[in-house]
Amino acid sequence: MLRVVCTRRGTGRALLQQWHTLCQASGRCNSTSSTQTLETTRQALKSAGLDSVLVANRGEIACRVMATARKLGLRTVAVFSEADRGAAHVQAADEAYCIGPAAARDSYLRQDVLLRVAGQARAKAIHPGYGFLSENAGFADACKQAGVVFVGPPGSAIRSMGDKAAAKAIMTAAGVPVVPGYHGEDQSEARLLEEAEKIGFPLLVKAVSGGGGKGMKLAHSMEELPAALASARREAAAAFGDDRVLLERYITRPRHVEVQVVADAHGRAVYVFDRDCSLQRRHQKVIEEAPAPGLPAAFHTHIGEAAVRAALATGYTNAGTVEFIVDMGSAEAVKPFYFMEMNTRLQVEHPVSELVAGVDLVEWQLAVAAGARLPLTQEQVLGARGARGHAFEARLYAEAPRNNFLPGAGTVRRWRPPPAVSFELPPAVLAANAPAAAGSAATAPVSSAAAAAGGGATAVPGLPPGTCIRVDSGVREGDEVGINYDPMIAKLITWGPDRDSALAALRAALSATQVAGLPTNLAYLHRLASHNAFSTPRCGSELDTGFIPRHASMLLHPQPLPPSVAALAGVARWLLQAAADGQGMAGGAALVPPQGAAPQGAGHPLPAPGASVWAPGGPWGLGDAKRLWHHATFRFADMALPEGGVQSAAAVAAAAKEAHGHSHHGHGHSKEVTVAGSSSGSGSSGGGGLDVGITVVSQCDFEVEVAGANDDHVAPLGSSPSGTSVKSGSADATSGNSPGRPRFSIRNVKLLPDGAAVAAGAAGGRAVAGQTGGRVEAEVEGARVRADVLTFTTAGGNEGVLCMWTGGAAYEFRWPIPRWSRDMGAAASVAGAGGAVTAPMPGRVVKVAVAEGDKVAKGAPLVVLEAMKMEHSVVAPRAGVVRQLAVAAGTQVSDSHVLMVVMAEEAAAAAAAAGGDSKGKGPK
Repeated sequence: MLRVVCTRRGTGRALLQQWHTLCQASGRCNSTSSTQTLETTRQALKSAGLDSVLVANRGEIACRVMATARKLGLRTVAVFSEADRGAAHVQAADEAYCIGPAAARDSYLRQDVLLRVAGQARAKAIHPGYGFLSENAGFADACKQAGVVFVGPPGSAIRSMGDKAAAKAIMTAAGVPVVPGYHGEDQSEARLLEEAEKIGFPLLVKAVSGGGGKGMKLAHSMEELPAALASARREAAAAFGDDRVLLERYITRPRHVEVQVVADAHGRAVYVFDRDCSLQRRHQKVIEEAPAPGLPAAFHTHIGEAAVRAALATGYTNAGTVEFIVDMGSAEAVKPFYFMEMNTRLQVEHPVSELVAGVDLVEWQLAVAAGARLPLTQEQVLGARGARGHAFEARLYAEAPRNNFLPGAGTVRRWRPPPAVSFELPPAVLAANAPAAAGSAATAPVSSAAAAAGGGATAVPGLPPGTCIRVDSGVREGDEVGINYDPMIAKLITWGPDRDSALAALRAALSATQVAGLPTNLAYLHRLASHNAFSTPRCGSELDTGFIPRHASMLLHPQPLPPSVAALAGVARWLLQAAADGQGMAGGAALVPPQGAAPQGAGHPLPAPGASVWAPGGPWGLGDAKRLWHHATFRFADMALPEGGVQSAAAVAAAAKEAHGHSHHGHGHSKEVTVAGSSSGSGSSGGGGLDVGITVVSQCDFEVEVAGANDDHVAPLGSSPSGTSVKSGSADATSGNSPGRPRFSIRNVKLLPDGAAVAAGAAGGRAVAGQTGGRVEAEVEGARVRADVLTFTTAGGNEGVLCMWTGGAAYEFRWPIPRWSRDMGAAASVAGAGGAVTAPMPGRVVKVAVAEGDKVAKGAPLVVLEAMKMEHSVVAPRAGVVRQLAVAAGTQVSDSHVLMVVMAEEAAAAAAAAGGDSKGKGPK
């Protein structure tokens, strides 16, 4: 018997009131017309007996659906796996039920359990969200048989559109153009190879039941096709339980344009403008926008009407998206487009359509599910001038762009979206949206910093006037992002009266976002949104699905690091370490207590208000004040800048010890230094070493020297341990006369502790333990600088991390933490062996391509890992012999888990001759 885990009646009402506050603050809600429309929808729901909805999903989309459900007065029911106990969507619901273990197949994909919960909770409808069971025809049929309303299309429509081969036939009959290819039932490899020869290369292998880029592989030649077929089939079977594939001609300059459609049960369908989703990586969308830019008005009309024909041809009801490929290589003025697939659900990127139309698509879904007619006709949706304004959406993921975009996992130690989620729009924009506002209320943000603060608006630097920001997220600070589900953290959505202003708002929103604790694509998104070819008025001719691959070198270029930032980072690291140790004064720099700070010992290291900021024993008790003859000095010669990769900082520290020479930069030089390093054996992306020397001049004043460990001209790096002071007069002391190294005067330094952390501490404990944050204010070479900072140790306790946000950019520094007491078991001995191959991410081993003793070439596939339902190949870092194979198919591995050792042939032969062959002695 399933158990109700939490019941919160009244919570939804409070959140509903907060939702209205935010909606009014955003300026996109016409309260009078919205109230009338809401009342009409409520009456339709009441007539249909729909007073409650179970959201069969998790995370952001579950929170999104619940926000509209509460607005309509519906009781909300959440479900969650063991891994999601206490998640945001659980807290947002009126009731929540545990449905099984973390694995989706044992929880969110259990149709029988979901229907049992719906009965136990007396839920009258089930909203599937996106992903999981949202496009499962059997589940839609099962809901109908159980007497529960499925908020989506009928099973027949899902079935016909889910089978891509059948969908192509339906589209052809409806007069919707399709891409040439093979969609037959004969799935034998011989037949597929034969059809591929007819179609020609390059071609796409696509899962018949697929979507979202899963089960999709590109083959450039007949030689590549067998491997592409095998991989696509494995991914399709794992993601959809169906390994059938189809073949399609690959259009060399395709542009991905899709159309949002909604149809009711009364034979009427409308399109809610189109969206451009061409900025893709591995067939997965990164940034979307509406409407599609740079295309003539005739194109928008033709593609919208084709989408409506597609929906009506399948007997479709509810919201869906028809995806098209536009052939940008065509010489025609109105580019030809071809049907690609229909997603029979609400899309991740639906907010951009909502903002340019001024409608709430989830409200429309619920109204249609209740049997109501669409609230607007096609003419009303389009209005006199079509889309009102322009909107963008950027998907913030836990992934490492410079480490082949491998998914990340871990604790979200900081999550600070733009402080003002919604902005009041000028009267002209309100007037432009008034016709659509009569059909529905605009969607307000679901989860945000502003929501937690009650909807107060705070200016975001660089945000153009008349624009607004929306943040949809199911993640909160302190939450865990695991390996079991999609690693999306949030969607940042912006609206403006035109494309330029909306894009500028997106850049401002990305710059104002702070996230830490796991690798993310935040900086990558900002570079993409700032790319000249994307922001130019002629972007329509440049935009296609090859945009990201064409500009990959620029998008993944190592992040510039101004030496002044590195200098401030060194001071910040020192101050935060002092704060974490409970010292009220760090080398003379005062820690400034915020108003209302609790006394020392109540969860943070601040002194009581009015008490002395000096540590016990005065400045001499700190062990870092002035020496008898000159100033105290410190050195951090081990700081790495991994840029979201997983390279061990220990490797950078080891390289730093071997550096020689002198810097060619003069005193106070402002030239930027690019920090980059070599890849690790497991394919980790770059990192770089810094040598930061700090001299304590006087209270709150410092002199700092910086050298990059990868610079050809760096000062000799000392051997002093990390974080220890070097006594004046020693050979390793950082003196004030190192020739040629960039040197900075940092004056009037203050460390203001993190107000949010202090408040949480006073309430009985921080949301995230083991970290220290705050804001550093200082004068760097006479310029006033502010930086938000956060320091913590990694989950394994082997690295320290400093995150710093300043000047609209984010930086992450890492350094190794010595471990004087370490487990010396087999795993540790293997990890320390030369040639150790480690997992670049958490996941499950699905294939081991080698055996103990095999000889492999550099780059040869060793292991295939599955994470987030995608396969990732781990290759040999060098030529050699496989030893100490430590995994097998089915093994669950963590990040940096040792998979095997690839020894050089000479070393392997010597070990075998000496009787030291390690075969079979890997970790168990």
